[in-house]
Amino acid sequence: MPKICIDPGHGGKDSGAVGIFKEKDLNLKVALNLGKILKDSGQTVVFTRTTDVFIELADRVRISNNERADVFVSIHQNGAPNNSARGVETYYYRGSEKGKALALNIQKELVNLNYTLDRGVKEAEYYVIKYSKAVAVLVECGFVTNEQDAKAVDEKAYEIAFAIAKGIGKFLGFEVKQRIVTVVADVLNIRKGPSVKYQVVGTYKKGDKIVIIEEQDGWGRTDKGWINLNYVKKPAG
Repeated sequence: MPKICIDPGHGGKDSGAVGIFKEKDLNLKVALNLGKILKDSGQTVVFTRTTDVFIELADRVRISNNERADVFVSIHQNGAPNNSARGVETYYYRGSEKGKALALNIQKELVNLNYTLDRGVKEAEYYVIKYSKAVAVLVECGFVTNEQDAKAVDEKAYEIAFAIAKGIGKFLGFEVKQRIVTVVADVLNIRKGPSVKYQVVGTYKKGDKIVIIEEQDGWGRTDKGWINLNYVKKPAG
């Protein structure tokens, strides 16, 4: 089975680009979601970091190479002095045809989300994609220096991660699975946030099948709001 190395850029003392969020935090948020989605889809995943720590570029590559990863995906956010700059772009190492193919698959899925502009697929010589022995790409999910982009990445971190996972899946030949649950309560409240303190904004009925976008403290976010996961049944396995 292929092994996928996920590299959340920056971390610790290195914040990366800074806007209304720090790049390092958005990178980790997307990366952790990506790892869970890939694991839920039966894939083997390794990370260069899973917490807010600083990792040297050479160590990131070493982790991937030592694990003999087949694919290396570095997650980043862009930054620019002009805060009107927006868009998603995916880089591959110059001359790598497999890298280009992976980048094209990922970029296509991200563009389909329609959360920002399409800046395309580009060649680059970034250290981590140059020296990784795996097929390597670096994804700039959006501009942290642009309020619209930064908020979109923060709010759609799971959807962005899912799109990246689909791109990886198309490249490696596996299907990415969604987290689908079935309501077992007669009526299940949908709330504005992950707690009973939040306002009820709707309901599901027994037997409804729902895609869970993210989980937090026993609550799950759907396309309509948050539900208590104690009242749903998860599929076996």
